Amino acid sequence: MSFFDILNLIPQSLQQQILDTLVDFVSGQAKKLLGDQVSNKIKGLKSDASFAQAFRDGLHRAADRFAREYEQEDEDLVAAIVADESFFQNEQVQKALLAIIKKPGVYLVDERETVLQSFETVLPERKNRQRVDQAVTFFLKCLAEELWTLPELQGVYSLQFARMTAEATRQQVELQKAQLQATTGLSADVREALLQLTDAVAQQKPLPSPETLALPAPPSVYHNLPNPDYGTFIGREDELAQVHGILRPYPHSQHALVTIDGIGGIGKSALALEVAHHYLRDYDRLPPEERFEAIIWTSAKSEVLTADGIKPRQQIIRTLDDIYITIAVTLGRQDITRVRPEEQDKVVTQVLTRQRTLLIVDNLETVDDEQVNGFLRQLPAPTKAIVTTRHRIDVAYPVRLTGMPEADGTALIKQECTKKGVTLTDTEAERLYKRTGGVPLAIVWSVALMGYGYRVQDVLRRLGDAKGDIARYCFEGAMDRIEGSSAHKLLMTLSLFATDASREALGYVTDLAELDRDDGLVELEKLSLLNRQAGRFSLLPLTRSYLASELEGIPEFDQLAFERVLTYYKQLVTPPSEIQVGVPYWDGVLNYDGIQILKQEWNNLSHVIRRALDEHRYDAALHLFLPVVHLLNALGLWDERLELGREVCQAASALGDSSEAWLWIDAIAWVLLQRQQFSECIGAVKKGRVLAHQFDLADALVLADMFEARLYSARGDKITASQRIESALAQVNLDLVIEQGNRIQQLIASRIATTAGTLSYLEQNFVRAKELYERELELRQATGQRPGPALSRLGHIGLKLGDDVASIEELFVQAMNSAGPKDTAWIHYGLALVAEKKGESPEACHFGGLALEQFAKLGMESEAQSVQQLLARLEG
Repeated sequence: MSFFDILNLIPQSLQQQILDTLVDFVSGQAKKLLGDQVSNKIKGLKSDASFAQAFRDGLHRAADRFAREYEQEDEDLVAAIVADESFFQNEQVQKALLAIIKKPGVYLVDERETVLQSFETVLPERKNRQRVDQAVTFFLKCLAEELWTLPELQGVYSLQFARMTAEATRQQVELQKAQLQATTGLSADVREALLQLTDAVAQQKPLPSPETLALPAPPSVYHNLPNPDYGTFIGREDELAQVHGILRPYPHSQHALVTIDGIGGIGKSALALEVAHHYLRDYDRLPPEERFEAIIWTSAKSEVLTADGIKPRQQIIRTLDDIYITIAVTLGRQDITRVRPEEQDKVVTQVLTRQRTLLIVDNLETVDDEQVNGFLRQLPAPTKAIVTTRHRIDVAYPVRLTGMPEADGTALIKQECTKKGVTLTDTEAERLYKRTGGVPLAIVWSVALMGYGYRVQDVLRRLGDAKGDIARYCFEGAMDRIEGSSAHKLLMTLSLFATDASREALGYVTDLAELDRDDGLVELEKLSLLNRQAGRFSLLPLTRSYLASELEGIPEFDQLAFERVLTYYKQLVTPPSEIQVGVPYWDGVLNYDGIQILKQEWNNLSHVIRRALDEHRYDAALHLFLPVVHLLNALGLWDERLELGREVCQAASALGDSSEAWLWIDAIAWVLLQRQQFSECIGAVKKGRVLAHQFDLADALVLADMFEARLYSARGDKITASQRIESALAQVNLDLVIEQGNRIQQLIASRIATTAGTLSYLEQNFVRAKELYERELELRQATGQRPGPALSRLGHIGLKLGDDVASIEELFVQAMNSAGPKDTAWIHYGLALVAEKKGESPEACHFGGLALEQFAKLGMESEAQSVQQLLARLEG
């Protein structure tokens, strides 16, 4: 599917105009070379359904290519253009596009920059017009190139405008004929006319000079590739596809240079070597235009890591002269090394333009000569280059490598174990993968050590040694480069976060000026020491282990930075004062805006809370946990609420804080009740009740009565349950609380009304249940709580009372706008029941399936069984 639906954005009239222009150009060439009869046949393409579909497919490919390739250059402008529904209605855009289509020989081959012009009416609110002009230009060229390389048109375009030898021309003619024969949807007359035109255009091509014809026949591929040392290449399918895409010839790819970057040992050299061997191994199977006649490998790698340690590597390149010598030797062109130095650049350019050449420069960061970068920036067409580097450079299309996915990493572990005669259990292999984070060299090195007889636990420990071989090889050079800088401070700080961190968080904790912060992050990304995704920054597990070892040597920094982390998260989770209710446990219950923040930050926050608990910073742990305890329910994080709630109870107990009573009665007992863990729930309520008496918390005691009512009901003791809930109702007085109660009392009352309504519902007293749920809704609205749960319950009551189905459905739809995970499951169940009543079985099955999945995920077994019964009815 296309990145965006381009066919809906380009007016039909413009689509037809573009198609007509393409066909008119080709038919015009046919008229010049073959006469009116052939020309008129080719005009039949205008009404040919097969060509029309190929034309639409070409538009989709162009849109995909623009979004995919230019996103690396300017992600913001790609998004803006994609969102601009009037883009193709713009007169300047239409005029420029048709100009490129009409004159491919000018705009797409010789004068590639002439199309760059001003598009001042495109995204006029943008101040940087050069950025807009460049993005629009690239998009229009994508469209023209994809359309001119359609099978029906490619031969005319390539043969007429591309520079080719006689042999290349012959191959192109054969390829074009084969493609035309394969387009079975074309009418026979049109196909025959295009075949005749292909031959005619080919005959017009000038022959190469006699000097070229006199050259001896070259081998299929000149190359100096080393043999792979990795056995079967595993994984990296997406990255391989990216690199292969960039290495396609013009006009399919606009880039001559691609960089593969990442930390040391991430597999950059192996990926580059696999790509190169693909072009060597599959030369005969590749389309002629995608073949490389020369593949030249140069490496600046000065050392390699083995199980015996870091070893120096010989025969490395350090300067541009070294690269020139390698090119001369590989291509058998000694004239490169014999000419005067001032003429050498010119000779190398001439040599490289004679064939499609792939140049690989491995480990660019250790090259000492700045001239190498200049050479790579100005590669002569049709040469392409792959550069592997730990330091990202800004003149190429970047492909960043991170750790291998678990499936690929595990496959690599198994392959290396087979090679080294090592046996690992599944658990040991999983531990090795997690400790290495899928860094290939770390995996290979670890298994090699095990092959020498080292125990698994010893190897895993060595992976985290900041002074060990693996750490020195992967990080030492980069860490030396940033020692004492803002970048170093940012990197050490990032290691304190459990998963990733925002730019704002890193800036706050490091206390760096905004410019210093941003410069430091850019430097770290260039050095491949961190990864950036969606505005957040993260570390590979191996990097994190290395930094943890480093932090042990600077405890003062670790403690000071952690203090600022604590402060940052305290500020982040503290609810706005206007929604606080005066009791720490309840202050965050209405902080719905905090849900999205918590969703993004929970892993970090829980890590900080646990470290505070470990360091007996109990007040800090309470300060961080209490504002989010209710939000955890909204996110469906019941396990976390239960587990961490118990740990925080111990902290509250140590401080003598009354929040412990609320935690046992509400936070912990609620989850246990939902999961029908009744014995544990009773114990939690009893602990909370004792503490509520101790701290004189009357509202907490009422809440304990409510939970006991629900417990007795769930265990089948309806009489005691009724007694408990009526006692709670008597203490609360719903009418009085709605009019005069404070927020805490109203919050408790809404929960009492919910439980009383549910017990009435179970007793099939649906009229009273509806009255109580309506009170719950009033209380929710009075306190600012989300109405979704009450609306959902009223919907289910409506089903029991036989209310109007449309009204019930509307209740569920309204409820969905403010629903948490548990509420969503009940809403989907309700919508499934509504669909069943309406006789819409497919929709009922759809919603029922959603509800079943959600109840199961939350551990709500009895509710899941009810849904299963519904689905069984529908299937029967």
